[in-house]
Amino acid sequence: MKLKAVLTVSAIYMAVLALGFMLAPQAMGIGAVPAAASAALIAYLRVFGSTFAGIALMNWMAHDAEPQTARRRCASRSSAA
Repeated sequence: MKLKAVLTVSAIYMAVLALGFMLAPQAMGIGAVPAAASAALIAYLRVFGSTFAGIALMNWMAHDAEPQTARRRCASRSSAA
């Protein structure tokens, strides 16, 4: 699979996760988040989702970049997350 396709699919997937965790954290954590979750837990899940948004944005910006060291590093960093 080409790197552009991997970065595109990863960006879309991470964006969906980010939106889910930021807009509906209890629904995303079904089975793991109690029904009476504290406000601190909900805030933590939203912050957790915002990291996914950052990775999605990084992957989306890199998917059209020229093949170079920076693009390969971006791909390796996002896969480690």
